Amino acid sequence: MRILVANQFGSVVGGAETYSFAIAKELAATGYRVGFAFADSFSNNINLRTSDGVESLGGHGSFASWLDAVDTFAPDVVYSQVLSNPWADHEIAKRWPGILFNHNYSGACFSGTKQFRVPTTKLCSRPLGPMCLAHYLPRRCGGLNPLTALRSYRREITRRETFRQSRAVCVASRHMRSVMIQNGVPESKVHLLPLFPTHGDRDLHPPQPRPRANTILFAGRITRLKGWTHLVPAIAMAAKQLGQGLALMVAGDGPDRDKLVRLAAKWNVPLDFRGWLGPEPLRALMKQADLLAVPSLWPEPFGLVGIEAGCVGTPAVAYGVGGIPDWLIPGVSGEMAPGDDLRPEPLAKAMVRALQDENHWQRLREGAWRQAGLFSRKSHLDRLLPILQEAADSR
Repeated sequence: MRILVANQFGSVVGGAETYSFAIAKELAATGYRVGFAFADSFSNNINLRTSDGVESLGGHGSFASWLDAVDTFAPDVVYSQVLSNPWADHEIAKRWPGILFNHNYSGACFSGTKQFRVPTTKLCSRPLGPMCLAHYLPRRCGGLNPLTALRSYRREITRRETFRQSRAVCVASRHMRSVMIQNGVPESKVHLLPLFPTHGDRDLHPPQPRPRANTILFAGRITRLKGWTHLVPAIAMAAKQLGQGLALMVAGDGPDRDKLVRLAAKWNVPLDFRGWLGPEPLRALMKQADLLAVPSLWPEPFGLVGIEAGCVGTPAVAYGVGGIPDWLIPGVSGEMAPGDDLRPEPLAKAMVRALQDENHWQRLREGAWRQAGLFSRKSHLDRLLPILQEAADSR
């Protein structure tokens, strides 16, 4: 079977790229002939080497020449990570059996956040449709430009039709599966395909007991949607209830960094910035932290960072939004705040539940490690390969 993995970019921009490089290598290592095609002509496939056994296609000046390169490769099936131009995946599906992996809310939300901001932060559960246009500006789903909103709406309506007509749509969480079905993709076409850690394997042995470091780790981009505005006061509240100081370590950066610094000073929360870290330094930092905080104020499609922390025995605290409940089991691999009450107070209570009893925290560490073991490369491939084979056979 000749498999083409298609992605917009040929270098890492986000989670979709990290996954697409990893799965291309895994498929090649399994023995399939694999091509990797990226549509952006300004990208470089710096994450793939000849030794990976993956043939590189992409970086062409036009979409037509890109399609010609794919045609030369002659795939039996195309595994697309959803390209920026919705007509691109539509054209691919006309030529070859196509499978799409929806990493976010493509075809389901034209702001991409599935969230209202006015009058208060609230998650949106409606399918994509004309009422989304009515809510977009007054409820601040996204920006304030009505022309941009209209263009984005048309693009996602087109993309939704591509999902509906594709051979199969893969998603990482039960939440995303329900979103796709809600938006008209036949249930039989939507496949649950949980992600796996792409940087390093789970520790061979469960974590050994250790003293607490009194640190909470936040790893990711510092933007409002990631919940730093709620995390800082929650840490201060939890520290007060526990009767001991808690520091915030930040592995990442983003446009709201200065605001985060000011808020931490306001709440007297010690702050330790580490910036963006490579896989190994981040893994070491996760091992040091008492808890990983995932305080996202939008429904995370999956939240792979929680599995990565679990691989080294670090439990998580988070709001129960989106795909997070697929891996964060309250009282087992961490503690959860309600997804319908996005305030700092419930998040603080989740931290206190995780940390107030030493034995409970140690059990959470082992539980996080065991839970991470359910999300492996092998289990992912075992689910993916039959989907690819069925699409290839249908040709």
